[in-house]
Amino acid sequence: YRTAGLMDAATLEAKQEVPAPGPERDEALRGVLEEYTVECSIVKVFGTECLDFVADEALQILGGYGFLADYPIERHYRDSRINRIFEGTNEVNRLIIPSTVLKRAAQGRLDYFAFIEKVKQEIDAGTVVAPLDDGVLSADVAACEQAKRLVAFTVDLLVSKNLQDLVTKQQHLEVLAIMIIDTYAAASVVARTRKFVKLHPGTDVDNELDLTRIFVASANERIADGARRLVANELEGDSMMAAFRTIDALATFMPIATIDAKTRIAERITAGNLRFLEQ
Repeated sequence: YRTAGLMDAATLEAKQEVPAPGPERDEALRGVLEEYTVECSIVKVFGTECLDFVADEALQILGGYGFLADYPIERHYRDSRINRIFEGTNEVNRLIIPSTVLKRAAQGRLDYFAFIEKVKQEIDAGTVVAPLDDGVLSADVAACEQAKRLVAFTVDLLVSKNLQDLVTKQQHLEVLAIMIIDTYAAASVVARTRKFVKLHPGTDVDNELDLTRIFVASANERIADGARRLVANELEGDSMMAAFRTIDALATFMPIATIDAKTRIAERITAGNLRFLEQ
């Protein structure tokens, strides 16, 4: 929804700037599509792999029955697999994400260098923790901001080693892509939940809040783990340990009782299904 909304707004703006149909407008619209290459690749990878996970878990819950053609899960399971291949494999899209970010940063199309300089100043000053606001999920918003800082720090470290060499390191780019995907997804989840809470005051949003907190906490762990893996592969000795300390300072530790939260979610969903059956 976030990516579609951004593209819709940009498309509308392009049509307003070039109102007459024709080659000029077509070129403007192509520019809009190109501008959101990274976001589209993120959505493609994240969405198809979520679908795969859900289909696999659904089949597992049904056991052997889930594998039989008599049940719809068997079809869902087979159909979900092709999406990771259609429209560019997920492996190719993972390479597109960081390479496009790096290319745009080098072209000055992203305000990356100003941002990384700000992060470096915060690291030197020991003020790397994002401030909390007064809204719902404020800790999660701050965690997303920290994730952006951690990704920027990691990118800067890799670029400083040798940008040209980095282009050929597909395994490094894959880890970096996962970090970027999780950062974008976490920020999108938090923004959508906050918007939902604002639009539905007085509504029971416990499930939405639990789901959001679980995802943000797990995403932050994956982002920090990716940063440590890349540092361990690029540095050694004192430089590596110094980078690990910076990662620890930037990474947000979120002590979420995920087991209890997942249990609450399952109980609410089960209770809702039972009420539906009783009706």
